[in-house]
Amino acid sequence: MCCGLLAIAVGLKCNNLIIMNSKNGRIKRSGYWYILTPNHPSKINSKQKYVAEHRLVMEKHLSRFLKPVEVVHHINHDPTDNRIENLELCESPGTHIQDYHPEVMIKLRKAAIGREPYNKGKRTYASKECPLCFEVFEGWPSVIAKKKYCTRKCANEADRIMKTGIHLSPETEFKKGAVPWNAGKGKWLDVNCLSCKKPMEVRECRYKAGRGRYCSKACLYERKQDTKIFHNKGGE
Repeated sequence: MCCGLLAIAVGLKCNNLIIMNSKNGRIKRSGYWYILTPNHPSKINSKQKYVAEHRLVMEKHLSRFLKPVEVVHHINHDPTDNRIENLELCESPGTHIQDYHPEVMIKLRKAAIGREPYNKGKRTYASKECPLCFEVFEGWPSVIAKKKYCTRKCANEADRIMKTGIHLSPETEFKKGAVPWNAGKGKWLDVNCLSCKKPMEVRECRYKAGRGRYCSKACLYERKQDTKIFHNKGGE
């Protein structure tokens, strides 16, 4: 196809395209013809100013520019035959291969059968011991290097210990089946609920801090409601 015909082919919405003459502006690459079109929308910001001839022919036929993902298929499998009767538009490269090149799909499937992972033998697992529960956990070296505790539960427990100011040695830290660190250290008091007068047990530290006065939230709310009514009546 000569460039004069291409200039007409790119008409309508493509009137401003500059197409060089056939002697200097038409080249052949990998079996396909390319036309020098410097101001084509797909080549404005590119150093490569050549557009495939079959794409220009299809753009003329559709009176619009093709999307980058759209593929133009040659029906007779001759890449130099750019007649519109020999061209068909595919919406994506995947559709083009699936519809017109099934042998490629078969080849890819056969190559995938029994194929080993690309990183087999190149990366190994690393192991680390959790400083809280002493459980050994494994993972990718890059992940293990950033991970300190085996689970989120251990991380939360360690954060709680740090916030309360309790720093324990690894020998006395929590371990499955071990005795809690505060076993036998706290004293229990026998007191009565201020609302329902029901006997209950409260830790001494909580009672000294002004907590543990009620056996349930219902008693606490009832006491607050009675106190509010008492103040509204003027303290009678």
